[in-house]
Amino acid sequence: MSEQLQLIRSVPQLNQLRVVPTRDGLLVKAMINSWHSFRKSPVGFRVAFVLTDGISIVGVSTFGRPVARNEDQLTTLEHTRMALCDNAPPNSASFFMARCRSWIRQNMPEVSRLISYVPSRQYMGVTYLSDNWNIVYCDQEAWSSWTTRKRRGDNGNEYRTKFERKP
Repeated sequence: MSEQLQLIRSVPQLNQLRVVPTRDGLLVKAMINSWHSFRKSPVGFRVAFVLTDGISIVGVSTFGRPVARNEDQLTTLEHTRMALCDNAPPNSASFFMARCRSWIRQNMPEVSRLISYVPSRQYMGVTYLSDNWNIVYCDQEAWSSWTTRKRRGDNGNEYRTKFERKP
């Protein structure tokens, strides 16, 4: 019985969590690589956040420059990764996203748009939908021309849904 009570106490409550910006690339990379379900850590980021209860890190999220060449590189940030530990409380992802957006709105006034891509065959983008992001488009087919460039033969082309929101 005491083991069950101890386990319950080790799970943080949503109201105990706070979002802290970080520049520690090694920490961010380690957390994403160990917690993210299918992608490794991005090469770089403009801003990263950790979700913490004051004792341990519960989640990590990164925002970087848009990968798409046609996107405005100065006023747009792309949400590149979010990873949460297994004992994160329910609704942590949308809570975390809202706090990250708030920080960006207050501290990066030049940013007027956030975008993100979700592989639509595996995920529906529930976190983005619950945080009121708009669906911009859904791929009908994977980009076959992408593989015509050198070193892009087996890149795992996938159907994607693009989400967008103001910070």
